[in-house]
Amino acid sequence: MSDSFSFVGAGALSGQLTDLNAETIVSGAVVAAQIQLANTLLTSNTVLNTSASNGLIQVGAVNGGGFSLGLVSGTGTKTVSGAVTFLSSLLGPALSLQGSGLSSFSDAISSTAGGLDGTGAGNVNFGGNVSLGDGAVGSGFAGLVSFTSPTGTTFSGFDGLSFLGGLSLAGNSSIQSNGSALSLSAVNGNGFGLELTAAGNSLTLSGAATGLSTLTVLANNISVTSVSTTGNQVYTGALSGSGVLSGQVLTLAGAGNVNNGVAGRLQTNMDSLVLSKSSGAVLIREVNALGLSGGNIGVDAGSLDLLLDAGDLTQSADLDLGTDVTLRTDGGSIRQIGGSLRAVNVTLFSSSTLGTLLQPFDTSSTGLLSLSTTGWRRRGTSRWWKTTRFRPQQAGCWFQQMPANRRSV
Repeated sequence: MSDSFSFVGAGALSGQLTDLNAETIVSGAVVAAQIQLANTLLTSNTVLNTSASNGLIQVGAVNGGGFSLGLVSGTGTKTVSGAVTFLSSLLGPALSLQGSGLSSFSDAISSTAGGLDGTGAGNVNFGGNVSLGDGAVGSGFAGLVSFTSPTGTTFSGFDGLSFLGGLSLAGNSSIQSNGSALSLSAVNGNGFGLELTAAGNSLTLSGAATGLSTLTVLANNISVTSVSTTGNQVYTGALSGSGVLSGQVLTLAGAGNVNNGVAGRLQTNMDSLVLSKSSGAVLIREVNALGLSGGNIGVDAGSLDLLLDAGDLTQSADLDLGTDVTLRTDGGSIRQIGGSLRAVNVTLFSSSTLGTLLQPFDTSSTGLLSLSTTGWRRRGTSRWWKTTRFRPQQAGCWFQQMPANRRSV
């Protein structure tokens, strides 16, 4: 059984509109104090609007029929318990939400064209995947967006995606902007992983990302603040970070520079760094001991300047760079336990009163290999000085630790 409601005038129902039959056919601007509908079929662009400021909207599954849908409820909640399919708009959003009340979607949402406009709404919960087609406008949210499915959520859209009220996860999830820009504010991973893809465009994470198990990001230009994961982080593209990246393994890949956004060092607190850049200058300051490795990526690999505030810098696998590499530690040793270091010019520098500079170290450089130690320590009235030394390197050679010169003052 189907019931049909067509609203073409400017009037409104003073009471509640309720139809819980198998299917309700609606079109136009549907206005009532409260709206409860079962499975709904649209036959034109439709807006469900509660005339009461705190009116509720409750809808089952929605068949868009190739049209757009708007849900307007003031402070009242908007709840859609079934799948939303076949929405479409070539000129505007396929689905728009208005009103500060919570919007909850329990199942999947899809459109053949057009995005989802939540910029005039409050918080939004998505319990299923969201797949939005290419149209004239993208998708944006002013309130907190929560992916509530424990099996994870995939959100895909075109023409720009903006999550300005933050993002919360209940499962391993991904967001794909299909070649357009992607921006997010704060992210709460709740112990789950997140993949962000804005291939060919920019990705901006303007707030702190915390509670993530892993984070994988692909974009031409990536801008983040502080990111904390219990596991690994992977960034493919140019990367700038104004805060600290904390986790286990940091992998840097793709083209472009890596820094703090103002030509300074990116701050990290990682266990290991895997460098697989195809180009760009990498500037990093690590607060603890670090393992270093990379991949053979050819002569366009760019350069690396890595500074450790404390602890040992240990190379564990081959690292190839197309230009120069500088490894510095302020509180430990520079060691090589596997692989070799290949670059044009290699500088190994230790300024520690406690650490050693080098154990046997295998390099293959076509330019200059510079080995240096600096610093001093005091014993009684004596001062022990470490001098700086430089030696040119022949390909395939290795060097032992250089002893410090001693002078009493």
